[in-house]
Amino acid sequence: MPLFTWRQDGRRRILVTAEGELSFAAVAMVIEGQLEDGAWSYGVLYDARLVTEVLPADDLGNWVEKLQTLVSEHGPRGPVAVVTTSPDLRAVIKNYSEQTPESLLQIQAFDQYEMAERWLDDETRVSPCAPPQG
Repeated sequence: MPLFTWRQDGRRRILVTAEGELSFAAVAMVIEGQLEDGAWSYGVLYDARLVTEVLPADDLGNWVEKLQTLVSEHGPRGPVAVVTTSPDLRAVIKNYSEQTPESLLQIQAFDQYEMAERWLDDETRVSPCAPPQG
């Protein structure tokens, strides 16, 4: 389950490419790195087109609680776009977005990379951004 990340400070964006199995533990590591690097308010673009399997989360409710704690401590998280054609991953994203108040997280799945980039550009432009940390 390789995850590759690139930080684009000029665009206030983190790019993540995922391949093979995708686990919530791996996503949690990306989120922790985003926080540690002072990029909590950056938009995140996951390119998950090469993901072959989505490992189930134990309990999405725990993720929502953790996110609520992080937002209260660090301010709004940047929007998250996921590029995937996997019905399983789309279902997980839909379920997660339905359980998560929009004030905590804006997350959207896309079939096309370019559409995800445009959505992130729009959301980053209109979303309140926390000042850079560090």
